[in-house]
Amino acid sequence: DGGKRWKRNFKNFVVESIHSIAVDPNDSRRVYAATIGDGVYRTDDGGNSWRNAGLHGSQAWILSIRP
Repeated sequence: DGGKRWKRNFKNFVVESIHSIAVDPNDSRRVYAATIGDGVYRTDDGGNSWRNAGLHGSQAWILSIRP
């Protein structure tokens, strides 16, 4: 729905907080989420499923992200 409604879908991940979100300008179904404490997550299906795309377990605070 173009981001009008959001729901929690990080059921199998321990993510303290999502600090920044970026949508791929070439594919709106690919979204990146920068987290506080567990790196960067990525979805290729518009948010139905997510996977860690880097810095998993590093305790890094990612404050900004661009695709």
